[in-house]
Amino acid sequence: MLSLRWVSGVFRGAVELGAAVRDAAIRETKEECGLDVELVEDTPMDAYDILKLDEDERLWYHYVLLQFLVQPKDGALKPTSDVTDARWVPLKEVENYDLMKSVRCFFRKHRNELEKHS
Repeated sequence: MLSLRWVSGVFRGAVELGAAVRDAAIRETKEECGLDVELVEDTPMDAYDILKLDEDERLWYHYVLLQFLVQPKDGALKPTSDVTDARWVPLKEVENYDLMKSVRCFFRKHRNELEKHS
């Protein structure tokens, strides 16, 4: 499933203070696309550090993307106001989209594992 915002990616959001990252992944998927999901594995498939520097080369922000493999339990795919479009995309067609660099790397790196679950 791809989420289309400014550029194509996967659903993402902040971890609430005191919440487990696993719970945040489930909550954000529900909030952004209306699906109830469960984790296929309890640990992330991958993690990416994103660092952005300001014009003086000082760290402006730093966030970490943790990518979990989930499967839908219930609900229909319906994007919320945070997302301009969301759709199920066959794995073989993912790279036809203008993906964020980290998302493109994720799909290339984990293609074999993702194919087992599709």
